[in-house]
Amino acid sequence: RGYSKEAIGKGDLFGTADQVSQRIAAGFKNSKGHWSYVGDSQYKYIAVGIKLDEQQNMWYCCICVSTENYGGENHNYYKQPLSHDLGCLILSF
Repeated sequence: RGYSKEAIGKGDLFGTADQVSQRIAAGFKNSKGHWSYVGDSQYKYIAVGIKLDEQQNMWYCCICVSTENYGGENHNYYKQPLSHDLGCLILSF
């Protein structure tokens, strides 16, 4: 299975986890192209993956949005942490 739309971003890794997350959110929201579908209410499901590269001092983020729940009927939340990652969240709204 796939997803409906995908947004990818990267940036410098500095500050607290809250500051990094605020910069990531602001970056996608301030990108007219990305926000046109990431913020679109027709996509009720979202998956967010974030990778922190401490050696390169960078963060990488991938947001996938979909009209379908690929996690199944009873899966409203799924988290799979990876080494040095913030993890992957799949949420339904």
